[in-house]
Parts: sequence; structure tokens; C-alpha cells
Amino acid sequence: LKILKERSVRFTCDFVGGETDELNAARFDEEVKNRGLDGYAFYAGRKYGSEKTPYFENSDVFAFPTFYHNEAFPLVNIEAMEFKLPIVSTNEGGIPDMVVNGENGLICERNNAESLATALESLLLDKNLRIQYGENGYKKFKSEFTLLSFEKRFVEILKEIVAENEVSAKKGDARLSRA
Repeated sequence: LKILKERSVRFTCDFVGGETDELNAARFDEEVKNRGLDGYAFYAGRKYGSEKTPYFENSDVFAFPTFYHNEAFPLVNIEAMEFKLPIVSTNEGGIPDMVVNGENGLICERNNAESLATALESLLLDKNLRIQYGENGYKKFKSEFTLLSFEKRFVEILKEIVAENEVSAKKGDARLSRA
């Protein structure tokens, strides 16, 4: 955020999430002051369910620049897609399966403030790009991440398994049991 401010990019940033041993509300406030980000960065704390809705609804961009090595499939990116937000995130775990660089968001380098700032800046300065990525993300959400789309894919997988078992049975191969 300091880099964005130095580049004269206009923004405010709400940090939503829990505290850790290294970062709590007091440390956050200290870092905001040290970096000259008073009036730019605000700590909202941990939010659950519908408590997150106003933050999604009042945002233009969603950023999840994680570098946590066990970041399997962060659902918060899917939640952001439901609100038509373009996403800036990192190439960690299952994130590239959700956020396709240059399609519904941007992938920045882990632990690289310049890369993160550049990705955020490009979206903050280009409303049409934000809208395009947000719409693309919403389409991806609707086609891949709703309960209906999950059920449809699950049925397709089951049909493939049944078909493979039938082919194997005709060949005399071992067969999976079904109840």
C-alpha cells in the first residue's frame, strides 16, 4: 500500500481477517502509522458469513496475496467472484484453479510488494478491466462453484466411472463393487 501511495494511486483498503501471533490490531495500527497509511488502511478484524457482505459490496478489487504454504483452496476468492470482484492473489495451492491470470484477476509473485502493487495499480486505474475481470469471475463462479455446478460435475464423474467399469467388465478385468 505504501508503494501505491508513493505512486499517487488513490485507494482505501479494508483488511478483513483474524489476528496472528505476528500481526494483531495494535501491530497493524503501528505499521499503518510507520508507513504513513493513516486514512488509507483500516483493520476490520475477523468477519464471518454475512458480516463480510458489506466489504465485498463496497470494494472494487479483492486482494488475497497469501504466501501460506498450506493454502489449499481459499474459499474467500470464490466469495469475491460471487460479488463480481476482480481478484489479485498469488500462485499458491489451488488459487490458480480459481484465479486465472489475465481473465478474472491477476496473479502476483509471493512475498513481492512491487508485484502486488503493480497488479493492484493496474486494476485500480482501469475501471473497464475491473469490470471485465469481475464479470469473468462471476461467470466462472456460476459455472464451476455453485452447488448446482458441483452436483452436475459429480454426476458426470460417476457416469464416467460406471462406463469405465462396464468396459472393464466386458474385457474381464476386475470390477468395482457398487451398492
